[in-house]
Amino acid sequence: MEAYLGADWSATSVVCAVAKEDGPARAIRGSVCSLSSVRDLLVRIRTLHPDVERVRVIIQAGAPGWVKLFHVAGAVVHVVDAKQSVRFGESLSSGGAKDDQREAFVLLEMGRSAAHRPAPWAPDANDALCRLGSAHEQVSSELGRTQRQLRSLLRNEMPLVDQALPSVSAKWAIAFLRKHPTAHHLAQLERTTFDETLSRRVKPKSREALWEAVQQTEVLDPDDVVAGIEALRVGHLLDRLELLVEQLEKVEARLDELTRDLGTRRLLESVDGIGLMQAATLLQFAFDEAPEHRDQASIKLGASPVFRGSGTTKEGRKKGYVQMRRATHHRARRGTYLLGRLAQQNLRWAKAMYADARQHGQSAATAYRRIARSLLRILTAMLRDGIPYDDERYTAALRAKGVPWAQSLLPSPT
Repeated sequence: MEAYLGADWSATSVVCAVAKEDGPARAIRGSVCSLSSVRDLLVRIRTLHPDVERVRVIIQAGAPGWVKLFHVAGAVVHVVDAKQSVRFGESLSSGGAKDDQREAFVLLEMGRSAAHRPAPWAPDANDALCRLGSAHEQVSSELGRTQRQLRSLLRNEMPLVDQALPSVSAKWAIAFLRKHPTAHHLAQLERTTFDETLSRRVKPKSREALWEAVQQTEVLDPDDVVAGIEALRVGHLLDRLELLVEQLEKVEARLDELTRDLGTRRLLESVDGIGLMQAATLLQFAFDEAPEHRDQASIKLGASPVFRGSGTTKEGRKKGYVQMRRATHHRARRGTYLLGRLAQQNLRWAKAMYADARQHGQSAATAYRRIARSLLRILTAMLRDGIPYDDERYTAALRAKGVPWAQSLLPSPT
């Protein structure tokens, strides 16, 4: 016998309704956000229904903490989409009243309907990889925002210097800006001091471009107080930059440590253009499990488009249109774009496919997704057979199949 628990959550507590498979539903006191309180709730349900062997909890998405609490406490958890639960509730009653207790009853009935109950929630086998990927995205986003803020200050005070700096987050650039944050500081800078400030690893071309910018930068506002304030603002942003760069390096080091011994990662990185971060994205979203068919990975990443329409024309063509698949994680879609772009930059067949797509009027983004879809099929076959990437083998197969844009891809000279 099973019991069904509808749980309408808030940050600190849940409002609940409980019923057996075919019995009447009733409200039951909920719990606070702690494991002991959740376990006490399940005990009270089993006391109320002694013949119950398993408790199924139906809860709306958006509360991973509550989901884990119920799972650890021993319940079978079903996470439902919030919009779907609202529509399901509208089908049960014509009234528009809404409160937490009514929501709990709706979730309960949704759980008792096998057609509307999703599969049981289970912990992600790649939880560590997912967390590191999310952390990398967050730190990268903050780093980019800080870089833009610093660039904005430099454009106002030293636009030529801003233009001469290829990267404001490079260690040598941070060191230079710490000593010379404003035009006032650059005014007394001599070539000898300039060379001592820069790292020896700075390329001569970058060094000379920066020195020329320093020479052409003039002090427009002689106010020392204003210059001091601007120096503080630049220094604050440099502090944040250094911290974020260090955090990003730590996250990437942990990602490398976590995936270093995976054979899947080694196979993925046998393709030119796929490095640590791209391999981590593919491991998380595309190859978290063995693909069942050749397009499963591209569907997960959003590389395979979606056809909207029905019926056919008199000529036998399908009526409708094709659009980008958006029912995927935003990082997966971004990974698709980067995968196609990196392939276009590093693989001969991808460059030819890109040129063909552009000649036929496709946008760059569509062309990249098209390339990514082809590459994901290759990667699926590589992982299935356990063999590294062979560019000559694939281009030869394209020529043998008579693919028009691949006929110019002659074998590389040995």
